Amino acid sequence: MKGISMVQVIKDNEFWRRDRFVASNGPWSLYTNPGWTNNYRDRIIIENDIGSFRDRKLSFSWEWPETGSPSGVCGFNYIAYGRYWDFGPYMELQPVALGSLKKLDFTHDIEMFNADSANQLTEFFVRAPGKPVYAPEHEIGWFGYAPHETRNWVSSGKFIGRFASRDRKEWDIYWHPTGAANSYFLIMPADGMPYLKGVVDGLSAVRFLLTKGLINAAHKIEGVALGFEPLRGVGSAVVRNFVAAIE
Repeated sequence: MKGISMVQVIKDNEFWRRDRFVASNGPWSLYTNPGWTNNYRDRIIIENDIGSFRDRKLSFSWEWPETGSPSGVCGFNYIAYGRYWDFGPYMELQPVALGSLKKLDFTHDIEMFNADSANQLTEFFVRAPGKPVYAPEHEIGWFGYAPHETRNWVSSGKFIGRFASRDRKEWDIYWHPTGAANSYFLIMPADGMPYLKGVVDGLSAVRFLLTKGLINAAHKIEGVALGFEPLRGVGSAVVRNFVAAIE
């Protein structure tokens, strides 16, 4: 296999799957706003599509009207680990109850270009036992990068509190009655600085919300997605590494 470099191009609503990872572009604002536009283009290019994830490079690109979407964001273009949502091919993980989690780490290395054209978001859904995967109880997401308008919108929600991850980085959590679950906990760095390279300590956030009584220890996580929410115009990003540990 030495010297071979396979390249895959993923268009809208197509899926790429390797091991427990799935990548796709999801232009969902087209479905919530019928007839809004057909002037858009999303792509994911996977280079070195052999070997481990560290051998690969995922390049995301998006092109949307400069006016932006009536929904605020145009979609979600992502790489997921496990069962993030109930569409496309996925590799099921053993669901883990929030109260039993011992580790919830999301390691990433991202570079964004024309960053204000999109949010960088890492998120997962929380589901009650016995309920269908498309009926989550909560959505929990971290912004590695968010333009000023997104930060303003997030901070307009209910402020839940500030917590420190195990590396002593401080994060602020807000709640909005929106998203796929109509219960969205949104987390941003308290210092307002981008966090595009490092380890997101999801366990600290889960334990903080558990102590507040805002989520249920019996509810479960089955997967996570790292991606980009295009807002307007042209932009791109490179994901050089993404490792999820859900234990």
